[in-house]
Amino acid sequence: MADPGSELNGCFPELGGFVVLDLQRLEAELPGAEGSDLFAMFGAGAVGDRVTSAGIAVPILGVSIGYYTIVLRDSRSRPRWRNPVCSSHGWVVGTQTGELLVTGAGYLTEWNQRHDQHRAVTVPPGWYRLTITGYLLEPDSDDDYGLDLELTRAATPPPFTADLTRLFSFEEPR
Repeated sequence: MADPGSELNGCFPELGGFVVLDLQRLEAELPGAEGSDLFAMFGAGAVGDRVTSAGIAVPILGVSIGYYTIVLRDSRSRPRWRNPVCSSHGWVVGTQTGELLVTGAGYLTEWNQRHDQHRAVTVPPGWYRLTITGYLLEPDSDDDYGLDLELTRAATPPPFTADLTRLFSFEEPR
């Protein structure tokens, strides 16, 4: 599992969001995607719904502009922060390789799987239920916001029940 302290600092939400994805599963679903505008393709409906509900890519969209600390943690460990501002559950992610990429959504517009702004996190291969929780960070923090990505291991692909229209704005508590 991701180390309870697996943390990515200074993450910027290109085009107002982040995406967590399994590169191998993405390539299997969309062979030859290199150079394509995956952002437009995913936003068009059927393809985006399919890769999201299949646990290939998890969109975290509509986030407030600023810098983020993103923590991926096992559900058995405690969240790093208190007083969440927003939360969404029912997401699914699966990985065959044990490596998940976290990237700004804008990097999907001309997909380059080796872009130096992608951040890789290692987790045991398998299926996970994912809960995304957002936090406002303290004024003395290097980053403005925090995203806690809680991974709960599942023996088989869990049912996808997340709200695909969910936005992660920090402007008003949700």
